Amino acid sequence: MPIDAATPNPQPGALLYTSGSTGRPKPVWYAGGVLDIDEQFPSRFRQTMIGDGHNVYLAGSPLYQGLPAVISSLVHRAGGTVALVRDFDPITVLAAVERYGITHTGVPPSLLTNLSKLSPEMRLRYDVSTLRGVLHDMAPCPPATKRAMIEWLGPIINEFYGASDVGSFTFISADEWLAHPGSVDRAAVGKVVVLDDDQQPMLPGEIGGICFGGGYLVRADAEGPPQPESVPAARRTGDLGYLDDSEYLYHVGRRANAAVIADRAWYPEQIEHVVITHPSFADVVVLGPAQGGAELAAVVQPVQGVDPSDDMARELVQYYRDRIPQPQPPLGIQFTERLPRAATGKIYRNQIHVA
Repeated sequence: MPIDAATPNPQPGALLYTSGSTGRPKPVWYAGGVLDIDEQFPSRFRQTMIGDGHNVYLAGSPLYQGLPAVISSLVHRAGGTVALVRDFDPITVLAAVERYGITHTGVPPSLLTNLSKLSPEMRLRYDVSTLRGVLHDMAPCPPATKRAMIEWLGPIINEFYGASDVGSFTFISADEWLAHPGSVDRAAVGKVVVLDDDQQPMLPGEIGGICFGGGYLVRADAEGPPQPESVPAARRTGDLGYLDDSEYLYHVGRRANAAVIADRAWYPEQIEHVVITHPSFADVVVLGPAQGGAELAAVVQPVQGVDPSDDMARELVQYYRDRIPQPQPPLGIQFTERLPRAATGKIYRNQIHVA
């Protein structure tokens, strides 16, 4: 944002944007700018993703979005190199890693899923030995996918969880995730709490709204010039999750996506993590009754070369029943040629309709 020369004591900062998965991206003003953000990153995050000037970082999301923009800026500041690719698909990424000697990259979980489904022959076509760190964000990664990627690339699959307009985040390394599978770690900046609808703390293991306190000074407001404001003591992210006895956070899904069937809450994202492990499917989204049907509905995108059929739908339902604990809600199956995802990797649920 341009600052008029007459503006007294202009406040330095960085204007970044949210990922825009539920609408147009929102501008977020980070008071103090990128350098201030760098100071709040824990040392293990800086060492992993920013490095000492020898990192070659492959940005996996558009640079209008907070995390890739910040990491790219800080890698440049440290003297490293940033590579950009137009299409962030598995083969393009593997080819870029080999061609440019990529050491670090940030990717959405959907890309990790598609990478994990490549054949052994396809994996061996590319030299990925330079990779030292892979960071996934935007959404939790299916545990089976994450384990498969760690088995392939080693314990370099790290995870970032946060919200651009909250200003706090968690960061968990592969080694720590293996010790606490499914967790997104404890807060790396600020403090994370889980609250009920009355904003009272939940007990360990109880699911509630994920909230962050502390963190950067931000304002997500498109009206007028951005001015910093203090983050409230507890800022809801719109996500649901729980803390364990050691205050490790576990994310279960978006509050808006939760479905109540037969007086029980179901979280579509957790069912997606199961269904997507089927080898015949490249992408999946699970919608609740409030989003168009009388039951949970899985909208599935088959992998290239696989034609959908009634037999495949029955196979997928059985696959789901074998892996989801009882009692199970009914699951309808609908096929699609391609699911709508933002350039950041997030799914556009509001553009998907159940027939």
